[in-house]
Amino acid sequence: MKVSTVYRFLLCGLFGLMVGCGSQLTTDYGKSKGYFARSSLNGFTAFRQSWEDAGYQSTDLTRMSDRMRNVSVIVWTPPQMNPLTWENVTWLNNWMRQGRRTLVYVVPDSGSEAAFYAQAYPLTEPSQRLNYRRRYAEVLVREHAYQVRRSAYSPGNWFTVRPQLSYSPMVSLRNGQGDNAQPTSVDAKGGSDGQAPSLASGDLQRRSSEWVVETLDKNAMINRSGSFNGPTGPSASDYVEWYEASDVSADSELTPLVTTEDGDTLVAKVVSDQWPDSQVLVVANGSALTNFGLTDPNNQSLAQSLIDDAVAMGAGNQPTQAELANGSLVAFTDAAGGILVSEPMAEIPRATGAEMLAKYPLSVVTIHGAVLGLVICLMLMPVLGRPKKVPHEQLTDFADHIEAVAVLMQKRGGEQFARQRIGDYMTRIRGETHGPWVAGSEGAATTVRKVTVNTLSLDKRRSQTNTQPPEGQPTERQ
Repeated sequence: MKVSTVYRFLLCGLFGLMVGCGSQLTTDYGKSKGYFARSSLNGFTAFRQSWEDAGYQSTDLTRMSDRMRNVSVIVWTPPQMNPLTWENVTWLNNWMRQGRRTLVYVVPDSGSEAAFYAQAYPLTEPSQRLNYRRRYAEVLVREHAYQVRRSAYSPGNWFTVRPQLSYSPMVSLRNGQGDNAQPTSVDAKGGSDGQAPSLASGDLQRRSSEWVVETLDKNAMINRSGSFNGPTGPSASDYVEWYEASDVSADSELTPLVTTEDGDTLVAKVVSDQWPDSQVLVVANGSALTNFGLTDPNNQSLAQSLIDDAVAMGAGNQPTQAELANGSLVAFTDAAGGILVSEPMAEIPRATGAEMLAKYPLSVVTIHGAVLGLVICLMLMPVLGRPKKVPHEQLTDFADHIEAVAVLMQKRGGEQFARQRIGDYMTRIRGETHGPWVAGSEGAATTVRKVTVNTLSLDKRRSQTNTQPPEGQPTERQ
């Protein structure tokens, strides 16, 4: 499908979504991939699709790494004014030193919302026109607030962009020609005479530009910084502080490609001695490349000219590659500030010595080993103070032997077992046939009866307290 056909379908879809219905208009600025980028007036999916139709393979730039150095073109569509960081500028300079590289920087503006209402107003039903007039007025108020918060800044210190409203037509300076081009888009701010457009008549007015591109003034860039309270665009942050890294600026030369009749530069080409075989293409009017902006044929020509310049730079002196990009990579990013720079190290870092304790899997048990070592240290810690007197046991103490024998007898059978053993001793060793310790004698029976009576009394007391007699204790004499 041709690019112009894609733009026509996009325009029909936008009008079919908004005309005659009360749904909320999506105006997210800067994104070029995803559902919200496709449905937004200020998205860049159509611009991204035009690069793919030219033979490029598109990808997203989320991290500046060695893998991204193979990209031939980088398209940066930030949602707010913010200079690039020192790390990003250094990486981009090294990337462009490789040669045949193109950076397309699209300066953020107020978007295409006001232009949409100005063009859609005559096509709406009479009952909806008052609602569209109210929305158009609200958009103009927001855009005026965006414009008063802006100030000049220099992305990358290769050029300077300055806020300036212009209603004059665009003039193309490509190939040394100075012929007047057609209006780039629908003007929601004023016509060629500077007057506000008439929504009642539905006249199509020229699109004004909000920025101009100028040559970098190094003397004015030293330690320049700034901040702004409130957003400067549809998707900008409420508060931003910025500082321009003037110490990495390169000697650059700016060549105007598209200007206004007053001579203000809107599209420029920047080259430098540090990267003579690369280029930076600056587009001051970002709304000309949005989804809605590319519904205008003149803006389509502007987008196609940017692609042609990038293809010519990548082809170099090879005419056979001048028509298509032949699978070259183009990376899109909408980073508002800096992008993370990921540079590889000289060698793979490896843990050695005690560093291994902080690496998996040893790190799992390191904390447990540390706690165990602390407990051992507390155990071995000396106890300070007056020493205690510890009683020492003597092996010659005969009472200990008697106590040990009594414990063994108690475990075997208690008092009855002890009396049986003593009776055996008296009978076999001493030869006694009667006496209190000889079983079956009168004295022994009396002693046993006493033991039995005492045992019964003990059992009675235990039954009253619901307790069981100890194991091995006789409860009844047979």
